[in-house]
Amino acid sequence: MGMISDPTEKALFVNVGGVRMSRQGFWKIIKYYQEKAGIEKDITPHTLRHSFGSWLGQQDVPIYTVGDLMGHSSLEMTRRYAKLADEDRKRAVALLDDVK
Repeated sequence: MGMISDPTEKALFVNVGGVRMSRQGFWKIIKYYQEKAGIEKDITPHTLRHSFGSWLGQQDVPIYTVGDLMGHSSLEMTRRYAKLADEDRKRAVALLDDVK
């Protein structure tokens, strides 16, 4: 038997019983590894979600694909990641300007 107990389950994260992990269970895992890694900044499931969306934007993934992967219902919600990617590019160019 595989890790997922129900073959129709669409959850990305499942618990040891093979069923959809609760948000509290996922939060506890994040907190455990945050502490184990000695990270002082607060990390939440939303932090990971936002980091994933930002990373996709930095990789020049088309905005429609980012929105689909993030489960956004409108393109307006996804545009913030495109904006973040643009800001990262500006910072990178500014750093290059300082190299002489």
